[in-house]
Amino acid sequence: MCEQLGGWVSHPSQFPVPFWVRVATTRPNSPPTAQHRLPLSRLKPSPMLMAPIRAQDIRRAYRELYYTTPGMGQYISGVIMFKETLYQSTAAGRRFVDVLADAGIMAGIKVDEGLAPLPGGGDGETYTKGLEGLEAACREYASAGAKFAKWRATLKVTDSLPSDLAVERNAEDLARYAKVCQECGLVPVVEPEILIDGAHSQARFGVVTERVLGATVAALWRHGVALEGCLLKPQMVIPGAEAEGGKVSAGEVARHTVAALRR
Repeated sequence: MCEQLGGWVSHPSQFPVPFWVRVATTRPNSPPTAQHRLPLSRLKPSPMLMAPIRAQDIRRAYRELYYTTPGMGQYISGVIMFKETLYQSTAAGRRFVDVLADAGIMAGIKVDEGLAPLPGGGDGETYTKGLEGLEAACREYASAGAKFAKWRATLKVTDSLPSDLAVERNAEDLARYAKVCQECGLVPVVEPEILIDGAHSQARFGVVTERVLGATVAALWRHGVALEGCLLKPQMVIPGAEAEGGKVSAGEVARHTVAALRR
């Protein structure tokens, strides 16, 4: 087992969480017991484990495994990449974006820089960073072969949230991002994600969905974004993860979701 691990890691510290491995016994098909398990930190690496393996190399090899899967283009039309992945190639030297294009799959790029607390917003409300320098970055990504981009905003739901400030700020930023993308030749995926965390009802989630999507589309219009040239990424209207009564039927989800999208 240690020898097999040598192809992937050079030291136990590369595992971000405790990792247990089964130690070979005289009964290889029997379930492991306490005496048959050792934490990886107690294993002594053999000489073949001593050569350092960069985490980036592991990620590249893992992505190549996916991107070169025969027939993947029959089921997947687009792949959202990080900047690192956009510029990576197969072990044979072919760019991932070219491998995907040959399979009929478009390469996309995540362009936002994560979430930050929203000044003046309610408890836990956020905005998305990344507008500064976005145009130059998008032009670079388009030149590298990206066809679309993704930007994620999040909105928290309670009886009083999201605040007007959070709805308007995130709608405005999504529209500015979308306009920049279109000017640089990228199709923007517009994602105002309404978080399911909380005990809110399905009806409350529907009200917030209508409000957030309405503000987002209005902002897209104000900024001159071609709606036929962008992709709005809404979500299903469901109760909060901690709501009383638990999950609802698929039919109820469909009814509430369609109602919110039509309004």
